[in-house]
Amino acid sequence: MIEKGDGSMARHIADGLCPRCQSSISPVEVHGHIQCATCKLVISECCQGETSQNTIKEKENELD
Repeated sequence: MIEKGDGSMARHIADGLCPRCQSSISPVEVHGHIQCATCKLVISECCQGETSQNTIKEKENELD
């Protein structure tokens, strides 16, 4: 993960640079994850442990 290591990847991202190729081109969203437009490095996974929880209203609608 980006959080581990010496922090250089996080610093590059905070500076608007790709950690791999140092490109300053804005990252793009592809199939739910964020990646570098130049070298295609995945910067942010599509699901980083998040889960969906249905609300009571959604569950009631499913039963109809």
